[in-house]
Amino acid sequence: MSSLTPAITLPGSPQGQRSTPATPADHFRVIAFGIGSYTFALPMGAIARVIHCPPLENPGLGRTGLIHLEQQVIRILDLHDLAIAHRPTPEAAAATVDQSPRFLVIARRRDGELCGIPVDTPPDLLEVERSQIRPLPPSTHQDPILSLAPMIAVLPGSETQDNPTATPDSTLLLLDLNRVAL
Repeated sequence: MSSLTPAITLPGSPQGQRSTPATPADHFRVIAFGIGSYTFALPMGAIARVIHCPPLENPGLGRTGLIHLEQQVIRILDLHDLAIAHRPTPEAAAATVDQSPRFLVIARRRDGELCGIPVDTPPDLLEVERSQIRPLPPSTHQDPILSLAPMIAVLPGSETQDNPTATPDSTLLLLDLNRVAL
């Protein structure tokens, strides 16, 4: 297996200098996915692939947080319970009632271990500018799910003046898989 750059290394940093003509050093691509009322993102370099979600309860493994996938055992990082427990909204609660995840984002941690993140809707491929990235300030009262994301990206929405289809700014939590205890 090829080694991937750390999940949170940005282009232009010593370990992340992999720019192509389509992706200049001041831009990089991420896979973004919603869980509860949060939108998480991982750099493309950390993504192994995205597949339709197999049953998360496997024969012999039950609900251990492990699944068999193509002769590999993959740990499942289910952010649904954590996201909804710490930031419940009526929409988030309604979205989790008797609904199985439809997609599995398979990502690689810096140590090479694969993990699968179940998501309900297809992830989006986005291009983010380095200037849109901000460190998330540490706080002793911080929501536990925010401890998994050391940085955020704020993507501007469309203009709102006289535009009935305007969209607000979007906030992406840049997930660091190495902060997750698997």
